[in-house]
Amino acid sequence: MALIICPECKKEVSDQAEVCIHCGYPLKKEEEKFTKRYAVIMNDPGAEYDFVLNLVREVSKVSELEAKEICTKTPKTIKADLSESQAKEIKSKFESFGAKVEIDSYDVSAMMLCPGCGKMISKEAYECPYCGHSVKERPTNLGTIILGVCIAILIMSFL
Repeated sequence: MALIICPECKKEVSDQAEVCIHCGYPLKKEEEKFTKRYAVIMNDPGAEYDFVLNLVREVSKVSELEAKEICTKTPKTIKADLSESQAKEIKSKFESFGAKVEIDSYDVSAMMLCPGCGKMISKEAYECPYCGHSVKERPTNLGTIILGVCIAILIMSFL
């Protein structure tokens, strides 16, 4: 059994479940439709900075300070977890003000929720890039262990 992310409530649920146990969303028919999600990325706010700043606030539901950070520390995600049509619509709005934005896609089935902060992170991550929470143990490097044992044996042979 593997865990997938419910497209409605974003909580983990068994891939065998017919509906989400948290919100009741039907999973079986919709599962493949929602494995690919999209994010809109700000690359350059362009000349109409004030209009773009307000649009970032409206789309992202963030404070003015957070919107300024999205506009000035590019590339930054404006909004994620979108369908392709939602991402294209948002991109179009920003481009109408001369902003340079791009759409990035990702596979939700390769993501999981961080137990520390609840944000979506890669299932391959050893720690959360947002909060630093340890997610899984790093593999032990066998070469390092063998080298350490050899050095210990060498040191003990001099005693």
